[in-house]
Amino acid sequence: MAQPPYNHLLSLPVETLHHIADYLESNSLGAFRSTCRALDATLFTRFATKAFSRKKLGLTWDEVVELVEFSKSRASRFLDRIDFYTPNVSYLSDSGSETEEEPGHRAQNNYYGEQLREAFSNLREIQTVVLRDHVSVNRSWTRPPVKQILDSDSLTVFRKTGTRPKAKGSYGDSDFETGKYFSTLIESLSEAGTRVKHLEVCLVADSTLEARDFTIHNRLKTSVVAFLENLERLHIVVDVEEVDEFQSNLGQFLSYASNLKDLRINGYHNINGVADMNSLVYWLGRSSTNPPTGISPEFVDFSRLETLSLGKMTIFVEGIHDLICKYASTLKTLEFWLVTIPDTDGTRNVDEQDSSEEQSWPGLCRKIADIENLNLDRISIGKPLQYNTRSAPTGDVRVEVGVGADFFEHTGTGLKEFLRGLAEDMYCV
Repeated sequence: MAQPPYNHLLSLPVETLHHIADYLESNSLGAFRSTCRALDATLFTRFATKAFSRKKLGLTWDEVVELVEFSKSRASRFLDRIDFYTPNVSYLSDSGSETEEEPGHRAQNNYYGEQLREAFSNLREIQTVVLRDHVSVNRSWTRPPVKQILDSDSLTVFRKTGTRPKAKGSYGDSDFETGKYFSTLIESLSEAGTRVKHLEVCLVADSTLEARDFTIHNRLKTSVVAFLENLERLHIVVDVEEVDEFQSNLGQFLSYASNLKDLRINGYHNINGVADMNSLVYWLGRSSTNPPTGISPEFVDFSRLETLSLGKMTIFVEGIHDLICKYASTLKTLEFWLVTIPDTDGTRNVDEQDSSEEQSWPGLCRKIADIENLNLDRISIGKPLQYNTRSAPTGDVRVEVGVGADFFEHTGTGLKEFLRGLAEDMYCV
């Protein structure tokens, strides 16, 4: 590619430019000034596009105020993406006592809702908003984690106070705190009238969103619905088990996001167990042809869905199969990460189940391969697990193909052959 012509003014020190200007007459000085202005405009646009398209900041008072000030600058129109990080430490003063960044202070300020609304009202070009916790830096939900780095919150506190912060403060990544930040972001983005297309929640620690965090208040319904209808990508980490836990709030929330192209749902996977997401997955797989349940909304329809990702959850084969079948005509990418499949379908007694019906990862792979109108461009399966109830030892077991091989990915043609071959080679360890 040809290089743009080099302007020799770029090689001159500012002092020299001032000296040249002293010797120019009015006409020449005007032309010289116009040239410098054109250079400034061109260079600023290119610089701002690279330097200000993405911003990362913690949800603390100082950084939120900084965002408000930035939103008023001429560089704000170049901002395309914001990553918000929830605080993970107790902010300590030199004496070791907590500063104003305590829960009471944040609650009085509505978790910075007013400041965020002011900032978002000025950020008209923003497309992506991400809510992260302190351990989600350089981590992926669908691939093995890369090396973790020390987060900025910890470094800032250490530099300011000389004291190593606690790994997890008394009000750290609790579900309540995370949920409040999430709901505040939704309300602030909606009230500001933003046209955000991508909303992502990436929580790698134990904290999750709960069904109540998706409640749409009547006074904000019009603006929130408009915001959700504009979304094309939604990534959430949620803890729900029973139908009545999610259908009246999370269900309503999802039903308004009808234009989604990319949906990722993570549960949790820690020492306390794995999220049982069967009720949610079965509901997502329902359609207008299913018998009514009497609970609204009865079903949700993402007519443009191209990417479906499920992670950190326990789900039955039939629930996954029905969900994939529902969106088979539009799906292009399918991802699983740390998904556990029980060896029963949960609807019948173990002794009553047909032995030919495989409730396992190999069985799921075969069922996906048999879906006629499914034409995926990519499928990935990471760290699959199986829960044994009918054979010893009971509990979670890893599913591998070869020693240590627990991440499988295929792109392009030959998907059905890949899945059938994978089903033959999978074994529990």
